[in-house]
Amino acid sequence: MSIQRLIRNFSDYLSIQKHRSSHTIKSYVYDINQFFSITKATSVLAVNEQDTHHYLKHLNALNINNRSIHRKMSALDQFWRYIVKENIAPSNPWAMIRRPKLNTRLPVYLEEHAMLELLNKYPINTPIFCRNKAMLELLFSSGIRLSELIKIRLDAINLTHMECRVLGKGDKERLVIFGQRANNSIQYYLDHVRPLWNKTTDDTLFISTRGAPLSGRSVQRIVKHANQYHSSTIELTPHTCRHTCATLLQSHGAGIRDIQELLGHSSISTTQRYAHIPNKTLSKRFLHAMPDPESNQATNT
Repeated sequence: MSIQRLIRNFSDYLSIQKHRSSHTIKSYVYDINQFFSITKATSVLAVNEQDTHHYLKHLNALNINNRSIHRKMSALDQFWRYIVKENIAPSNPWAMIRRPKLNTRLPVYLEEHAMLELLNKYPINTPIFCRNKAMLELLFSSGIRLSELIKIRLDAINLTHMECRVLGKGDKERLVIFGQRANNSIQYYLDHVRPLWNKTTDDTLFISTRGAPLSGRSVQRIVKHANQYHSSTIELTPHTCRHTCATLLQSHGAGIRDIQELLGHSSISTTQRYAHIPNKTLSKRFLHAMPDPESNQATNT
């Protein structure tokens, strides 16, 4: 079987069985093709330890940073694990090669005052702004991923209990919670905005003016546009909203395990990045950790 056919099969495997995003798959395919281009290997069976070292030496000569090298090695390791599993290759040449050590990046997040400034200043004078406000409130309050937000169905959200079922990485379903602010905004959107656009039978929670599900790019643009409503120097993205939620939970007393469960981290080490935030009240539980709604929230009207 040709290398390109193997790569296509691996790509299908990542998409269908592992439910990886198209962005991740595209990056993996690029990295694998780059490896074969550099080593000139014509078959996966011909690749040996010497080829792997030659490849890594080449990357170092290009001054590629450790994080990128780590990602490329991960892509190649997973590719070889797949072809070993499929009995195409007898062994994985990447199994015993140590990956470069990565410095832990501290999360980029908005301070609590900046988050509240944004949410309180965000306009609600049009249906579109009301929808966008509901999404921003939910992103900040629940810490869900962008990919999870755009897939939420109407029957997955429970406003009475302020909780929502989301489908995370690897198709893992989990229950997330959100605060009263988000609840108010979502209720207003469902009562007064979504019915205006609901022209199809689609049951996606957040839809466009044409009644179609919102794309990830659309939400990214909405969040980027919201940067004008806060005075922080931080550039807000959907993932910054997630970091902000986790950081606020930690600073208000939520435990690392609680935050891990809420955010859907598979590894506790990912969640421990937030441990640098000093706790205000360690006795508080994460259910009460997010700020209370302002008494003058316009979405209540």
